[in-house]
Amino acid sequence: MSELLIQRAESHWTPSEALLYARFAELAVSVATEADFNDLVINHVDTLLPHGMLLAVLGEFTFEHLTIQHHITCRYPQWAFAQIPTVINIRERPVIARWLKTRQPVIIDIEQDAKLFFRA
Repeated sequence: MSELLIQRAESHWTPSEALLYARFAELAVSVATEADFNDLVINHVDTLLPHGMLLAVLGEFTFEHLTIQHHITCRYPQWAFAQIPTVINIRERPVIARWLKTRQPVIIDIEQDAKLFFRA
């Protein structure tokens, strides 16, 4: 996400947006718990990068699979996360393939980008 914010800053941030980013960066270093993370996302990230929900995972890639070892969510429905398997075949999940290709945050619209969730 930081590269996305830096690209935006270089292109067209207003002085007030630059101050918001500086405040976000200052607060981000003290995030220690999931509650801290949620507070940071809701109160600071959302003003810089509006979004409805967030899912971030730490995992391990092996050949064509991603194994989720840890996840953190913000406003992400538990029922939706429960549908994500712990071991994911990357070929079956275009949204993961897109992230692998760009190594940038993937911002999706659930309705318009439905094709990114499963390969048809």
